[in-house]
Amino acid sequence: MPLELGLLLLGGASMLMGNAQAEAQAKYQQRQMELQKLIEQRKRDQEERKMRDLLKKEQASARARFGAMGMNSGGGSARAVLDGMQKKFSRDLAEMNEMYDLQDYAEQSQAAFQSEIDLLGEQQNNFGKLMSYASSVAGGLQGTKPAYPDFIGP
Repeated sequence: MPLELGLLLLGGASMLMGNAQAEAQAKYQQRQMELQKLIEQRKRDQEERKMRDLLKKEQASARARFGAMGMNSGGGSARAVLDGMQKKFSRDLAEMNEMYDLQDYAEQSQAAFQSEIDLLGEQQNNFGKLMSYASSVAGGLQGTKPAYPDFIGP
């Protein structure tokens, strides 16, 4: 009987080690996702800065053209052109942000799905180990006399 107890403890320790390894892997994946999010946010910020800089250059160029034609850029059709540039920038920025948000949502969904698959695989692995261990313990007990013959079959 002490051998079976030792095997039971060894099997339990093995499953705990497997769980600790799975937790470490999950933490690593979480850190990787956070790093990826940070990189994506920096790309988004950089792209927005480029768009803003381009808008400023286009508006300055338009103001210079209007000034060369003797038009005041503060009103009339010149103002309408500048406002149109601003509206286009706002639309483009909103579309870019929507694209990044959809991409982020897709990545989060994929990561959550993969996490569920990993958890299921770990549970199946642990169940397989437990069944294997139970089978080996049962095989070792076949030659012994049962303690409660009324409850255990022949």
